[in-house]
Amino acid sequence: MHLLEHAPETVSIIYRKAGDVHVFISPDLQGLHVGAKTMRQAFSMIPDAVSGLVELSCGVKADYEPSLSYEEFKTQVRHLNPILTVKIDHHAHS
Repeated sequence: MHLLEHAPETVSIIYRKAGDVHVFISPDLQGLHVGAKTMRQAFSMIPDAVSGLVELSCGVKADYEPSLSYEEFKTQVRHLNPILTVKIDHHAHS
């Protein structure tokens, strides 16, 4: 696996629906693939999935949070913009 030099400040996530499964993948974070039966469930899994993969990829613990709420993202998808950004939550351990 390619190791990252440091935890990325932001990670772009792309949403798509594959049959009955709501899927999130990332061009920025190789190996990220989150899927669930509902969009809400898949969306809620993203922070832990990104944090875990970043820790495996670069050996640094970092907590991530979506830049939008679930409802905001759902509205954005309706307007044909399926891209979500997650960013490091600098306040997670404060």
